[in-house]
Amino acid sequence: MKRNLYILIIVAAMLSFYSCSDFMEADNKSNVTSDEFFNTEAGFETLANYAYAQLKPLYDGAPTIHSSGTDLYVEGRNSMPDNALHVYSGLNPENATVRDYYINCYEAIQAANCVLFYAGTTDAKDEIIKLRSAEARFIRSFIYLEMVQHFGGVAIVDEYVNSIVTNVPRESTESVYEFIISELEALKDSPLPNTDLSGRVTKQAVYHYLAKAYLTAGWDLDKNDYFSTAASHAEEALALGNGLNESFNDLWWPSKDNTHDEVVFALQYDRVSSSGAGIAEADNGNGLQSYHTQYLGGAEQNYRHGSSNFIPTTRLMMLFEEGDSRYEGSFMTHLYCTDLETRRNSGDYYAMYNGNSSDRFVAFYYPPHYASSETDIAAWKAEDPDNRNDAIVVPMSENTVLPSGKETSLYEAATPGEVFSFVPVRKFDDPASSYDNSTCYRDIVLARLAETYLIASEAYLKAGSQGKADDMLNMVRERAFSGSSVSYEKSNVTIDDILEERALELLGERKRWTDLRRTKKLVEYNVQYNDDLGGDIDAFTGNDGNQKILRPIPQNAIDLNEADVQQNPGYSTGVDANDEE
Repeated sequence: MKRNLYILIIVAAMLSFYSCSDFMEADNKSNVTSDEFFNTEAGFETLANYAYAQLKPLYDGAPTIHSSGTDLYVEGRNSMPDNALHVYSGLNPENATVRDYYINCYEAIQAANCVLFYAGTTDAKDEIIKLRSAEARFIRSFIYLEMVQHFGGVAIVDEYVNSIVTNVPRESTESVYEFIISELEALKDSPLPNTDLSGRVTKQAVYHYLAKAYLTAGWDLDKNDYFSTAASHAEEALALGNGLNESFNDLWWPSKDNTHDEVVFALQYDRVSSSGAGIAEADNGNGLQSYHTQYLGGAEQNYRHGSSNFIPTTRLMMLFEEGDSRYEGSFMTHLYCTDLETRRNSGDYYAMYNGNSSDRFVAFYYPPHYASSETDIAAWKAEDPDNRNDAIVVPMSENTVLPSGKETSLYEAATPGEVFSFVPVRKFDDPASSYDNSTCYRDIVLARLAETYLIASEAYLKAGSQGKADDMLNMVRERAFSGSSVSYEKSNVTIDDILEERALELLGERKRWTDLRRTKKLVEYNVQYNDDLGGDIDAFTGNDGNQKILRPIPQNAIDLNEADVQQNPGYSTGVDANDEE
C-alpha cells in the first residue's frame, strides 16, 4: 500500500490516508482499475482479507501501548520502548507511540469500511457479501472497543472516506459504546459461523466481545444493569465452546497453533505461505516471542532473541502458587546446552520442543519462589543428576542469586541484570524462527475462553452474584491446578482476586493496561507494584491537575480539526511540565 497523501481523516488526526485502491497499485501491471477488480468476487475477498491484515500493526510489535505502565512488567537490560507510557511523567499529546496507535486504528477502520462500501456494488455471491460484511462490521467494532478503552470518546466513522474531511466532532464515550454494542448485537443474527479455527470472525467472538463491551461500559458509564448483560453474553460465548479442554502447556505448544477450541479470535501467521509468496521471513512475521525475555546472548550462542524489556515484575512472579501449571507453561524454566564447559555459547534453547532435552545438559534453571530452597533444588537435581548437577540455579524469589553468584533482589536481576539472569517467557516461542525481533510466526491470540470465564466472573461480581463469580474464576483455576493435590478453589472473590487471576492466566497477552484502567486500579497498582515508577503518584498528575487515566488525544488530531475537540483530562497542549528541567 502506498502512503503518499496526508489528509485529515475522520479523527482529525494527521492520518496517512489511503483509498481502497492504494494497496493494489504497486503490483497492478494490467489495465484493470481498482473499481473493476474490487467489484469482482476475487477482488472483494482481497479487501476482506486486507481488513483482517490491518489488525496486525496494532499487535505485532512491542506491547508498549498494551503493557507499559502496569503492575506486571518492568524494563530489563534495555529500557522500555517508550518510557513516558511506562512511568507517565513525560506522557503528553505529542507522544509518538500513542499517535501511531491512533493512526493504525483508523486505518483498520477505513479498511473495514472499504469492505462495506464495495459490498453494495460487487459481483460476489450474496452469501459471500453478507458474510464478509459481517466480518468487517465486527473488525470495526473491535477497533472502536480498543479505542474507547484507551481514549474515551472518539470520532465514529461508519462510512468509507474517499475525500478530505476537516470537521470531525469527537463523540462522547457513551455514544461510542452505544455504537459498538449496537453493531455487535446486530451480528448475533448474521451468517457468521458459531466457531471456526481459520482465524475468521465467529459468533462466539461476537458474544465474547459483547460481554467485554457491556462489562467495560458498565464500569465507565456507571451502568450497573450492564453487568448482568455482560455475564449473559459471556455465558453465550462459553456455550458455543468446549470449555478449557486442553492443558495450559498444550494450549501454548508451538506446533499446535490453529488447533485450539479455546481460541475465540486470533491473528494467524503462516510461514509456509509467506515464503511461497516470496516474502522475506522478517517482513511478515511478528515480534511476539522476543518480549518479556532478558538478554540470552547473541545468535551464535544458540539460545533465543530477547528484547531485554517487559520483564515480569516481582509482584507477578510472587503470584504463582505451588501446583499451578501455568508457571511451567508460561516460562522456559530449563535452558539447555550441549557442553557445560561452554554453556553460554553452546545453547539449545528449543531442545524441549524438538525432543532433545533428555540428551542435553541443563545450563540454567529458574525455579519458582515456592521451590527455591536448598532442599527443593537438591531434590530437583537428584531426579536427573547427570544433566542437572552442574546447572546454574537462578531462583525466581524476591531475593535471588545471579548467574555470576552475586546475591541480589529479583528486581535487580531484571533491571539491569546479567545475561541469563531472568527466566524467559516461552508462551510465544517459535522454534522455526531466526534470531531476530520479527521472525516469529506464532498466532497472536486476542481472545480465548479462559478470558471469557474471567469476564463472566467480573461481570457476575459487579452484578452482585458472588457465587457465580466464584464459580467462573474457579473454572480457570481448575485447569491451572489440574493434576495437583493443592486446593485451588477461591471463595468470595474480589476485583483484586480477578486481576490476580488475569495476571497469571493472560501473562504477555497484551491486556493489562486496559484491565487496570477499566477496574479503576491503574494508579493504585502502578504506585504499589511498578518498581520502575518508584511509588511516584505525582507522575500521574498532569498540568491541569487531573490524573492521566486515559491516553492523550494526539495533538495533530486537535490542531488539524476544524471541530472543537477537547483534550483528555491530565494533558496540556504542550510538553508536560514534568519534562522540563
